[in-house]
Amino acid sequence: MILLRTASDLSHFSMVGNAIVKKTVSSCMKLLQGSFYSENHRFVRQCLSLLSALVSQGPEAAREVLGQIRINKALSGLAKRKDKKGKPDVRMAFIQFVLSFLVSGDNTTVGQILEIKELLPEILSTGLKEDRMSIVNLILSTLKTRVLLNKAISKTQKVRFFTPAVLANIASLYRWNGIVDATTDDNRIYESQPDVSTVFQTCEVVPLPRLHSMIMVISLPPVCNKAFFTQGLSLANTAVQLTTLSMINFILKRANKNIEYLLDKSECHNSDVYTLDVMGELVQQYRETLSKILPDMTSIVAKWQSLSKKEKTNGEEKVTKPEGSAPQTDNKNEMPVAETAEVILLKALILQVICLYQKVVPHLDVDTESSSGEKSVLYLLLKMFVSSSSSSHLKTSTKMLVLKVLKDSGVFEYTWTELELWLDQLDRVEPDQQETVIQFLERGWCLSTCPPCFQTVLHCQREPLPLCLALLQYDKELASSEPSASSHPSIIHLHQYYSKWLPQQCREELFKSPESHSKASSTPTSFTALMKAAYSQGPSAFLEDAFRKSVGETLASMSMADFPVAIKQILLYIKSTVENLGTFSKDIGTAPLKTLMEILQDLVTRLQGYQDTTNPEPAAENSQEGSELFLEINQSPTVEANKEQILLSALGSIFKHPCLEQWFLALELAALPPHTLNPVRLKNTCAQLSDDILALLKTSTPTLCDLGHLELICTYMGSIEKAVLKELMEKGSRPCKETVQTFPGPPVSAQVHGLL
Repeated sequence: MILLRTASDLSHFSMVGNAIVKKTVSSCMKLLQGSFYSENHRFVRQCLSLLSALVSQGPEAAREVLGQIRINKALSGLAKRKDKKGKPDVRMAFIQFVLSFLVSGDNTTVGQILEIKELLPEILSTGLKEDRMSIVNLILSTLKTRVLLNKAISKTQKVRFFTPAVLANIASLYRWNGIVDATTDDNRIYESQPDVSTVFQTCEVVPLPRLHSMIMVISLPPVCNKAFFTQGLSLANTAVQLTTLSMINFILKRANKNIEYLLDKSECHNSDVYTLDVMGELVQQYRETLSKILPDMTSIVAKWQSLSKKEKTNGEEKVTKPEGSAPQTDNKNEMPVAETAEVILLKALILQVICLYQKVVPHLDVDTESSSGEKSVLYLLLKMFVSSSSSSHLKTSTKMLVLKVLKDSGVFEYTWTELELWLDQLDRVEPDQQETVIQFLERGWCLSTCPPCFQTVLHCQREPLPLCLALLQYDKELASSEPSASSHPSIIHLHQYYSKWLPQQCREELFKSPESHSKASSTPTSFTALMKAAYSQGPSAFLEDAFRKSVGETLASMSMADFPVAIKQILLYIKSTVENLGTFSKDIGTAPLKTLMEILQDLVTRLQGYQDTTNPEPAAENSQEGSELFLEINQSPTVEANKEQILLSALGSIFKHPCLEQWFLALELAALPPHTLNPVRLKNTCAQLSDDILALLKTSTPTLCDLGHLELICTYMGSIEKAVLKELMEKGSRPCKETVQTFPGPPVSAQVHGLL
């Protein structure tokens, strides 16, 4: 997976990918070659897939692998290892491995592959007419684009490869009797399935892993994987591209129907088998699996760009006219060459696929370009917009898609209508000046969207270190690519903020803080910003009276949708404060922890009593297929989320948080988490956290009971039961005169009396 991504959407890490290739080839090639003798078909397929991923890194990697692999009968014999039932087999993996040299290798490598009789000729002579339709298409399309139409391959090389025997094998396809699996009319087995899987309608309880596997089986054909889609999009054959995009579109539409069903609260309430939590977990696993199989967003958007470049090249060839012909028009509103029907269809499919990506696997990224010069998705979307025909429905659809991407970032929540003005003006700019404007818009919008997005993601982490290390790596690249003085203040502030979770040895001052911003920073107006500012100043900031007053003011202005992230932010601060308690002075002690727990209690209380004064009307359904994927012009910018779902999400975040679970009654149960606290501060910390968690339980239990989700606090109920039994056993084993209270505060049985 890492290699496939460094070869596609993470191409700016190509040096890392090539380093992996060299290390693997030098130390593991003998082991990989030895796998070809194994009788375990699945193991051989995995090894071949790894080799294909190695080659996919590019021409250098292809040369490296080809130079080290031994061409022998064990390797060529893999072409004959077929599955009689038509399932993905060793032969299919072998074909993909050999073709990867043609797709990723340079012309020299392609020429070398054509000379090796044990590879392509062996594939063509060992049952081509029984292969799957998708494999046959892949072989023929690759040979056409990388060999026949490749001017760098000499006529002599082509004649030596296409021998009478090879041509006879290809001609045998007129008697093809393989498995139909990869054209728009061929997935009839999958199309005949209902839109929503019937596995949810059974009365039998199916374990989550098995349920996930059952859904995946009926969601997409087994031939589909990331390499399959990536190769299909990279080939120049229009029919293959159309087939690939059609299949992606079909898979995403089916997945979207299943996800909508799974997230439908009414369906969960009507089910006697599956709860809302189970459905939510299933959706998460479903999305993660699809993300690993489907091609990356950048490759989808880049395909649009390649189509536009191809049309432009063809157009320039067509408008070259002999002397005496009619003069060309200077009207910029007229297209010199109309887009072909195939290109329009491909672009329409690409737009549909991008929209479905946002609904099914919402990982559309608007980051700025990397240090290697790779363009962001936002940049490519803007180029898509300006390259569409002025009167085309595609331009309107692309405009709506760009608006939706930026609106979903949350930064333009109240000013998103201004984005339309920017796009309208961009469309009026002279074509030779559009690139400059696009770069300006990309940098301006990305500077606005990135820090809040990263900050939100950081606050939602239970363990922030991996994300912070990743951000540090990105900042190092940014600092090396441009002077630190030119970095935007928001980037500098984000760097300073996440560095607080980095180990001391990893902290670096990559950017210089601008004096104007450090001296006259604006007063935080939101709860999240206020908490961030206080945490950045240090633990003593939580103890100031002005801070507590500001917390009350910002809490009063929070919308319901703000609570889940705000609660996760406080939980992150609580975890970090507990870990750092040993470094606080005696004057501060555990007071910051007490303040944070009180704020968490306030958040829960306010959320439970939140009164929703808005009554949004349900959006009318549009009969036109796919129209619901775009942002409507008259759509309300904010829609209040369901209070019940938000309550469950918030309370689940609290009571399933490892820090609270581990420290609750830890001293009483003699089950202390790892810590660096002295005995006095340890007792105070345990007592403080246990008291505050008990208060949260007393506040939240009635709500969870009403919602039917008491399972969220079962861990705490079990801890209480153990602690009370232990206390009673200790009292019963000692004489009355010797009974001594060993824990600070009242006995556990007295503390939990109100809860029970």
